[in-house]
Amino acid sequence: MALISAHDDFTLYGSTPVENLFLMEFMPGAPGDCVRVYLYSLLLAQHPDLCRTVQDLARVLGMTVDDVLSALRYWEQKGLLTGLSDEPLSFRLNNVRSAMMTAKSEDDGAYSYSAFNERLQQIFGLLHPQQFRMAIEWVEDLKLSQEVVLYMAEQTNEILKAKNGGRQRSVPYAFKVLNQTALNWARDGITTLEAAQKEIQKELPPAQLAKKVLEGLGFRRNATSAEIDLAARWLNEWNYTQEDVLSALPETTSAANPSFHYLDQVLKNHRTRKFGTSLALELEQSSREWEAAGAVLSALGSASRVTDELAAAYRGFLAKGFAPETVLYAAAYCARHGRHTFQSLSDLLEKWLSLGLTTSERVEQYLADYAALRPLTVEVLRIIGQDRPATEADLDQMREWLELVPDQDVIRYAAQRAKGLQLPQRSITKRLEEFQQAGISTLDAAKAFQRPGQNRGGKRTAPGGGQPNPALGYTQRQYGTQDLNQLILNMDQQQEE
Repeated sequence: MALISAHDDFTLYGSTPVENLFLMEFMPGAPGDCVRVYLYSLLLAQHPDLCRTVQDLARVLGMTVDDVLSALRYWEQKGLLTGLSDEPLSFRLNNVRSAMMTAKSEDDGAYSYSAFNERLQQIFGLLHPQQFRMAIEWVEDLKLSQEVVLYMAEQTNEILKAKNGGRQRSVPYAFKVLNQTALNWARDGITTLEAAQKEIQKELPPAQLAKKVLEGLGFRRNATSAEIDLAARWLNEWNYTQEDVLSALPETTSAANPSFHYLDQVLKNHRTRKFGTSLALELEQSSREWEAAGAVLSALGSASRVTDELAAAYRGFLAKGFAPETVLYAAAYCARHGRHTFQSLSDLLEKWLSLGLTTSERVEQYLADYAALRPLTVEVLRIIGQDRPATEADLDQMREWLELVPDQDVIRYAAQRAKGLQLPQRSITKRLEEFQQAGISTLDAAKAFQRPGQNRGGKRTAPGGGQPNPALGYTQRQYGTQDLNQLILNMDQQQEE
């Protein structure tokens, strides 16, 4: 039995600390199930008896064992967990700051695949370690570049979904197809992105439709890029099915030279007759919005597909005054910072809207000013004992401080006075607000400033400039030696009793 043990109430009603660096740097880009596993792991570090095996953890979280294992491997790759043994399975939690510092100095082969693995998970969801290893083998053994492998994975996933009625195929099946594709590409020398794009085009629905149209028109050749683009418009913008297009082929027989462009005019006339001119124009506008929303998702690095809701959200961005290029700029900005969801984009645009940033020129100027704050922000963080990179929240905080007092030396001075406090940033804000209210704008004035109720030495004084507290002005009894002796005798008697 342990010398001291905790009551069960400590587990149920206690608290589990989560480092802010995790919330700011790791959580935004992590899959939801991975976050659940990590947070519960923090609890297990304090109360290991709650779960002894990975099966226990899966049961508690309502997840499969494979998904829990994938989440644990995810955090192991991020450096927040270290594997201790496989039999029995055991991990050690690492301090978040230490993990970040280690990741910066790490230069081994595994870490060089961090972004590569993260992109694969965005495409397919949680992956097993053997699937990561398989993808790395395509790069290292088959000599396909990471860029080519990621393109192959993304496009193949879309092709498989299209063949499956829009439903996602299982990850093992997808990787089985990808492995065969990778072997074929390595054999055929398809190792550049340009060659991969040409090869994938052959498997996409527009290329397949273009091939059938050529056969229907009596041509025995490969489709040109322009013909594939027309087929893509019929399918993706005009929402025709392959059967709709092929059923219109007989109408081209009246032409002396049937062609793709003649068929394009036939299909366009069908749209106009079906919907009317005004509605056809409206559908054309809707198609452009879908295409633009798709470009935004691509810039985000998102594996999601365009839906009516996303297209409507994109239309809402434009209605609020954002230029299309600004929305694309924001999507690329989110992707660079590891945020690949449409919600992250929406949150960023709302922030920019509140700052009046609706054009790319104003955004670029804002971000340039934002970047200029980084050196001072990092310096202030070091002064208060936080040796870490500056986050967006830190930069926003620095902007607020400079609005209170523009002199950087005054901000450094406020940071020095806040060093060692439990909430140093809050102390800096409070001190700078006092400086602003007192009209202080220079370092010398800041050093000479006295807070109300504070003397030159920085100690608090009594209210009224150090005057005696009136509550203490009562008549106090004076004790002589005899009184004190009698008091001691009385205390001795009480103890004997």
